[in-house]
Amino acid sequence: MADFTAIADVSQTLVDLLTEGLSNLGTKVRLDDLQAAPATANLLTMFLFQIREDGHTRNRPADVRTTGTKATLQRPPLALAVHYMLTPWATKQEDNQRILGQAMQSLHDNAIVTGPALRGSLNAGNEALHLAMVPVNLEDQFRVWNSLTRPYRLSLFYEVRVVRIASRVEQQRSTVRSRGVGSLQPRPEVDA
Repeated sequence: MADFTAIADVSQTLVDLLTEGLSNLGTKVRLDDLQAAPATANLLTMFLFQIREDGHTRNRPADVRTTGTKATLQRPPLALAVHYMLTPWATKQEDNQRILGQAMQSLHDNAIVTGPALRGSLNAGNEALHLAMVPVNLEDQFRVWNSLTRPYRLSLFYEVRVVRIASRVEQQRSTVRSRGVGSLQPRPEVDA
């Protein structure tokens, strides 16, 4: 399971995946906070704009490992959904549309990322990232660009889930040593 570097590892996994997918267009892919407008070039920026806890996996039970008479309960991992905005930066609108089309095709073809394609701590475990395009209405897109104080640009919005970050909280317990069925004996009455 991934450690605290999982979010950065997801970003690097996507940069690598998109760089390979856009190589035939000669497009560079870069993680960017968009605080300064990138130079217009054959570029696709990935802007990490939201991280939220994944509600579908929130209430999982603790993981239990037993060794002899001891049991270790580990708190379930923090499960996250990570949201990115992908924006092309080419001089011609046709090139922007080609970049977006190729990016969508690459992410669609790799909708589930596993194994050696995962980077960093994601590669250490049995992880799988699920990629999906997220519909964002035009008003919300304008809000994102307005908050960045940049003019609106055509962009795609993607969600990556479930990014699991292992908990460091563990509890030691004793295991049950025997089980049995006994008869119930009535309690003696006590005079008060």
